[in-house]
Amino acid sequence: MSQTQWERDIIEAQKSHIDGFALNVAPQDGYTDRVLQTAYDAAEKIGNFSLFIAFDYGSGGPWPPDRVITIINTYKNRRAQYLYNGKPLVSTFEGVANAADWPNIKNATGCMFMPCWTSLAPSGLHTVQDKIDGAFSWDAWPVGAEDKNMSSDKAWIDALHGKPYMMAVAPWFYTNLPQWNKNWLWRGDDLWHYRWRQVMELQPSLVQILSWNDYGETHYIGPIYEPGIPDGAAPYVNPCPHDAWRTLLPHYIDAYRRQNAMNRERISDPSAVTSYRPKLPISYTDKIVYWYRLNPSHSGSANGTTGNNPKMGQPELKPGEVSQDRVFVSVLVTQPSDVYVQIGQATPTVLLAGEPGVNHYSVPFHGQTGPMTKKIAIDSSSPLAYRPYGQLPEPLHYHQHQPPVPTTPSVPRSKVVLESINPDDYAQPYCDFMTNHPTIFHAVDGFSKELESKGYKYLSEREAWTSKLERGGKYYTTRNGSAIIAFSVGKDYQSGNGVAVVAGHIDALTAKLKPVSKLPSKVGYAQLGVAPYAGALGKTWWDRDLSIGGKVLVRNASTGKVEAKLVKLDWPIARIPSLAEHFGAPAQGPFNKETQMVPIIGVDNSDLFQSQQTSTTTADNGIEPGTFAATQPAKLIHVISKELGITDYSSILNWELELYDSQPACLGGLDKDLIFAGRIDDKLCCYAAHQALLASPDSTSSSSVKMGARSNFMSSVIERITQSFVPVTSSYGPDLLAQTVANSFFVSSDVIHAVNPNFANVYLENHMPRLNVGVTVSADSNGHMTTDSVSHGFIKRVAERCGATLQVFQIRNDSRSGGTIGPMTSSRIGMRAVDVGIPQLSMHSIRATTGRLDPGLGVKLFKGFFDYFEDVDKEFVDF
Repeated sequence: MSQTQWERDIIEAQKSHIDGFALNVAPQDGYTDRVLQTAYDAAEKIGNFSLFIAFDYGSGGPWPPDRVITIINTYKNRRAQYLYNGKPLVSTFEGVANAADWPNIKNATGCMFMPCWTSLAPSGLHTVQDKIDGAFSWDAWPVGAEDKNMSSDKAWIDALHGKPYMMAVAPWFYTNLPQWNKNWLWRGDDLWHYRWRQVMELQPSLVQILSWNDYGETHYIGPIYEPGIPDGAAPYVNPCPHDAWRTLLPHYIDAYRRQNAMNRERISDPSAVTSYRPKLPISYTDKIVYWYRLNPSHSGSANGTTGNNPKMGQPELKPGEVSQDRVFVSVLVTQPSDVYVQIGQATPTVLLAGEPGVNHYSVPFHGQTGPMTKKIAIDSSSPLAYRPYGQLPEPLHYHQHQPPVPTTPSVPRSKVVLESINPDDYAQPYCDFMTNHPTIFHAVDGFSKELESKGYKYLSEREAWTSKLERGGKYYTTRNGSAIIAFSVGKDYQSGNGVAVVAGHIDALTAKLKPVSKLPSKVGYAQLGVAPYAGALGKTWWDRDLSIGGKVLVRNASTGKVEAKLVKLDWPIARIPSLAEHFGAPAQGPFNKETQMVPIIGVDNSDLFQSQQTSTTTADNGIEPGTFAATQPAKLIHVISKELGITDYSSILNWELELYDSQPACLGGLDKDLIFAGRIDDKLCCYAAHQALLASPDSTSSSSVKMGARSNFMSSVIERITQSFVPVTSSYGPDLLAQTVANSFFVSSDVIHAVNPNFANVYLENHMPRLNVGVTVSADSNGHMTTDSVSHGFIKRVAERCGATLQVFQIRNDSRSGGTIGPMTSSRIGMRAVDVGIPQLSMHSIRATTGRLDPGLGVKLFKGFFDYFEDVDKEFVDF
């Protein structure tokens, strides 16, 4: 794995509230030193993540003691090394025969030694008590057709006589690797849930999950990397990602740690714990995780697979005897709910999740076949509420349920949660999107490609749409590469029905290159002519590493057509240098953006040596006079052309390039509960709207639209959708279009000011949005926002339906209000509208801050709007 892959895995593990990785290394592997170095480098770069080394004596024989000492001493002082009681933790996989090596190894390294000598069994532990500081048992799976109990763990704990015990937790186990004589199945089934319940009860000193990426034995919970799959395992690994098992991990791990803190503090109320706080936010929205085998246990050939491992002295059984033909379901609910599980077209099984917390069930196949369907329903009289950071369902329960009996459900209660959203899932993807799509053109291109991958079809504005649009279809269109609209058509859509719209501006404050950006060198510097866009080139632009990107128009010599090519340079090429404070008043401003904020792009001392050098003309640079290229810095033309593979500089007809802060977006804060990024205003709300549309099922009788512009772009798309579904017996006209607009609702989304703790006095009391809480309704008494009592009530009902939390912002009377696209768009089209925004700090700065959960909280509300628009609209039929 590369360091980047390590970093991605570490981030995924952190999202699951995992503290670190155990690195299993074998003596026969020549890459061990390189891999350890890469892993420790990655963990230290990401931060708040620990590693310890486990020496594998089972796969390649014994380790030379001197090499073990060298490896431990190499990494024991690294920042990422996990320390237990101040000592570097070290473990093994087997190696009991070499137990005599470890007193010397411990003396030479000062390590805390907790081996995995499972083959010794608790009864043999007394023979090595003087050599170990604790123990880890690999015994994580049951033997035979039984569920795993805690007898083995209790025996290990008793045999250790107070020394720490590391308990193993694992999902299922299956391996078929003839090259290593491995081909057996152990019962997994309910194990993932009930093993965590046993952890709660036993409260071991440490817990090790088996495993992150042991693909050959199928107990992996991490992402799949093809190079790590052993020969022969691909058929049962590649089609089976196990990422969903991480969904409830934060809740299991939090409950384990919180119970540990309760024991230390000798209290019984989880909410009263003072010595424990989650490292990362926990999302308490409804979640469903389910798993099952694709075929009944007795179908097909076992291919030599046995139930149990006879080589370990276990009784040999048939695989079908140890596995169960059931769908296994774990759900997290925040209040009593019904869970519907349906296989194919069979009658749904209704399961009662009677208390808040994690509930687990299994539903028998009963010969049923077909796709799995699942949903959570709760009583509409007690709607779900999103629980903010650090707040638990009181308390977090774990229940054991008898196998449910399939029943015919009564009329479903009115609240149905469709594919609940975990806000934390969007934090790192949002950072990646911001880093990889710095300009408006890159953002539209990125959205377009993701829409294509999700089955959306591109529509050209130049072509007629009436013959292309279909009910149930998903489409998108773009304008100038700088605006995009995507929509899905409901399966029952009729012209005149309403449209649910979420729209925002996708551009950001920037400095654009002037039409003639070439400037003469000045006192030894090459400079670039730029102009501020939307208020850029403010004080935060001083001394930043600026790169360049955008759209280049190129004429294709072979076709004669003009093509748009996107470019972004991956290194800083410009900087606007500030004047040192030593110069006094001139360094204090105000500053002239035309003359004092001109970026430098290099050093040019050619004026000092003109008499010694031959004059260089534009022709000498391959740039013909009179072309567009001749109006731009020659070196910039050369660099951009090289990036795009352009050899004829005269083929560049024009470009729209802009400067942007080159520092990547990243998670920040001690708990990594913040996001630091450039261009948050407003690629944040647009990103959330885009993801919400992708996460929403097709509407039943309306279209869903996201992202518009201030031109006629949005209105023209709505008109073309309405016209395309006019019945043959009717005609399209102003009346039908007016009906569509009247039945529609527009959510104008633009970032809003989060409260700044250093300037809280400038905010209106009770109108101070916080990060990681929820989307904010933007109000303004002077009509700078579209929000009124009706639209505020509308979005509030949506939030109640989808379990989102709303905040509210209004500017003080003695401050100046900003604006959004809401008033200009809604007044021109005429539809009902509300202004909402995701909170951020440092609006209009070159680099800003939002909360780790905020992109996902935006997805949650916008998806809720798409999902529940029709239901809520029926409540507001008189408005």
